[in-house]
Amino acid sequence: LLHFMGCSSAPLVTRPIHTEPTWFVRLDTYQESEQSKALQYDHPAEWNELELATILSRLLVQPEMGLLDRKRPPVPVFTVEEISRMTPILRTAFQQAQATEWVSFMFLYPTGTNLEVTSGAFFIGNRRLHVVIANAREVTNQLSTDIELVRKNPMRSIRGVHGHLTFDPARFIVEITTNWSGGSKSRASELVLDYREIHMVTTPFSSPAAVPIAAASTGSGVSQISREDSTTGPASLNG
Repeated sequence: LLHFMGCSSAPLVTRPIHTEPTWFVRLDTYQESEQSKALQYDHPAEWNELELATILSRLLVQPEMGLLDRKRPPVPVFTVEEISRMTPILRTAFQQAQATEWVSFMFLYPTGTNLEVTSGAFFIGNRRLHVVIANAREVTNQLSTDIELVRKNPMRSIRGVHGHLTFDPARFIVEITTNWSGGSKSRASELVLDYREIHMVTTPFSSPAAVPIAAASTGSGVSQISREDSTTGPASLNG
């Protein structure tokens, strides 16, 4: 089954929400009407921008490690600049999304002759927020056919997420799983969050005014973030 899913992905129909040369946010659904009708997300949905900024800033990738490796600290998925750009656009996307559509995004940053790719999707089902990260700062040749395949479906992973997606604080995590819907042989990482009390986390994890993120304007580099009340770690695997 996984081999079959890794060889092909269902064609999508898209509705652009915001498009720039280095990034986009859009609404996707399946082209095949029967597949599309089978989806019943809790959309449209209303967010305030502080809630969205809080969620985006607390999404982390816990790097994978070998048996003899030291545990490495989790890495933020998004930079402060990306969060600032995405927050109002995501709010609009969720407001316009239909029950059969999910929110897709992609960032593309030139780096020499290569491109740094971050992509994935968001959707709400059964009162849970699903976050799918297919590519996290994945560097690939700008002429690679993978770029166009990810454009067609941002949930397609080029080489897999090198670790797993997590969230701080871990008490909001319902499940950490894999996602194969991008039609790649490599897995995307999916996080399921009980977001209904996210307003209790009053501020984003890293504030532009308080905690600068290195190289935020280029989309690379990670800050050393203060982790007060942080519960990310082994506990985050126990959704």
